[in-house]
Amino acid sequence: MTTVNLAVVARHLNQLEAAFGNENAFVKAFTAMKADADMKAPEAKRLAREFAKQTARSKTKAFAAIWSRHHSLMRARAKNAALFARTAA
Repeated sequence: MTTVNLAVVARHLNQLEAAFGNENAFVKAFTAMKADADMKAPEAKRLAREFAKQTARSKTKAFAAIWSRHHSLMRARAKNAALFARTAA
């Protein structure tokens, strides 16, 4: 059984949550997470479960799940902004 480095997970979880909703800050935190040599598959999978509430079967799928949560929020915000920006004709 592989052990998970919970300090790595906690560090990146805090950074991602702090940046959530801010495009530039999230991209920076996400890029740092992917570049972290301590972010192995077990840590990435645990982070996906904590941040995105999804179970991932690989490091790549974990990163995709994390990015997907951010992307969903950004898409919803854009959709709401477009919806409420319309004027009555």
